[in-house]
Amino acid sequence: MAGSYAGRTERAWNLAEHYVRDFLSLPFISEFVFHSLQAIDGTQKEVADFLIAYPGVAVLISQKTQKDPLARSAEKTASWALKEAKKAASQLCGALRTGRCKSIWCEHLRRGKVELPDGLPLIDHGIVLVEVFEHVDLNAQAADPPLIYQGTPITYLSVNDSLNIASELRTVPEVLAYLDARRGLPFTDLRIVGDERAYFEFYLLHNGSLAGCAGKADAAITVAARRDDLRQALKAKWEHDRYSGLLEDVADQLATRRQDYAEGLSAEALACYDAPENRTNYLRMQVVLASLGLRQRSELGRAFELAMHKP
Repeated sequence: MAGSYAGRTERAWNLAEHYVRDFLSLPFISEFVFHSLQAIDGTQKEVADFLIAYPGVAVLISQKTQKDPLARSAEKTASWALKEAKKAASQLCGALRTGRCKSIWCEHLRRGKVELPDGLPLIDHGIVLVEVFEHVDLNAQAADPPLIYQGTPITYLSVNDSLNIASELRTVPEVLAYLDARRGLPFTDLRIVGDERAYFEFYLLHNGSLAGCAGKADAAITVAARRDDLRQALKAKWEHDRYSGLLEDVADQLATRRQDYAEGLSAEALACYDAPENRTNYLRMQVVLASLGLRQRSELGRAFELAMHKP
């Protein structure tokens, strides 16, 4: 994560979630990143911090941040992280348990008030994020944070690692594939946060697989022994990222329309457009782009670039 928010004011602390929302909005497409979902359960309450969802995909996220991440000792940070991870997991489990039984809504920067009258969609994965900048073990002597609830897997990550994963993998299908691959790690490793790099590099070296990884030490040894291979994998990935960025920009631009879009268009052509006050068809196009994997997004982006430079 860029910066540590050290010495953040109360207002800046509250904006930490906005930072994560905005960070995720380009690769995951803003229209499908929902922040601070609300419901009425006696009183109005927050269901979850984030929902990333479009037809066929839904990821629910609960996030815990610190007022000043550098103020605590390592021991106190570990204690804070365990306590807050359990709270975040409890929130996720509550949402999974009751979220499909009540109307839910949120205020979206672009779409305005978005309502889910039938509640949450079927959740593919729950994610707990805690703001730490070092290795923290969430395994407790009793009442370990759950790794699955009612059939939904739950992953624990630091905020920083989660943003790095989103930045590197770019698409929700790729992130879900990575999270699914992590499920094969030793159970104790699944409750360790703030130490993701070796796993991710092992994953890249093995073409999107963590099969055979016996844990963090094993991943680190494998990566150290194959530095040249890793550099090649990262170089190839950089090219995919570059072209994927073109598609991300296209998806972002679909959300807006020029004020003079109707100038010069025939009545027949204009009839193909949504009314300015009721635009929905662009979301259908965004769903297609959001559903692509990184390689697919990259190849389409490459075709866009070739078309742009064609004489």
